[in-house]
Amino acid sequence: SGKGVALANLITQAIRRDRLLMALTHFSPSLISLYQFGAGLMDRLAGSITVLSSAILPAASDFEARGERGRVIELLVRGTKYHALAAFGLLGFAALFANELLVFWMGVPLPEAVLVLRLMALGGVATAVGSCGQSVMVALGKPRWGTISLALGLGSTVILYMTVGRRYDYAGLAGSVSSGLVLSQIFFMIGLRRVLQFRWGEVVGALLKPSLVLL
Repeated sequence: SGKGVALANLITQAIRRDRLLMALTHFSPSLISLYQFGAGLMDRLAGSITVLSSAILPAASDFEARGERGRVIELLVRGTKYHALAAFGLLGFAALFANELLVFWMGVPLPEAVLVLRLMALGGVATAVGSCGQSVMVALGKPRWGTISLALGLGSTVILYMTVGRRYDYAGLAGSVSSGLVLSQIFFMIGLRRVLQFRWGEVVGALLKPSLVLL
């Protein structure tokens, strides 16, 4: 279990930090720095939300130990709602006001970093919200599927960049990475549903309602 979680974290970092794809590009050092600045900022913001999952793991483990799968599903739905509310609120704000935030922080406009940050926002939301389900799966004693789904997401990222993304320079890289993170969470939720047998409407509703509230 511990090894599975460690491997999942390693694959996640490989996707987020774009180590594999960066080696395939011919970006200038200055452009790479701007890319990493925008992507790194979104990564840190998303990471601040995944901290919420620390409360999910012990609660889900307790319910599972008592054979209360219904309460595990209830915890998943409720946790997804709160993660989504935090993710859409914080990351949506950062994406919407990216230019103003970076000018305030750095003192100069950074349009390349702004575009990267905005393109990475969707992947950041997927990662932040998906951390709730990841904690539930670990509590169920099945962390391996999380690792598999992340590997599938990494493969999807490489394929997307090599077939489409590379035509659009650094924006194509950011879009490919963001899409790969989204796909990895979709793969993961398919596996989680096979274990928990929850209703898609409940989880999707918990994911989308916060965005509608914020709008």
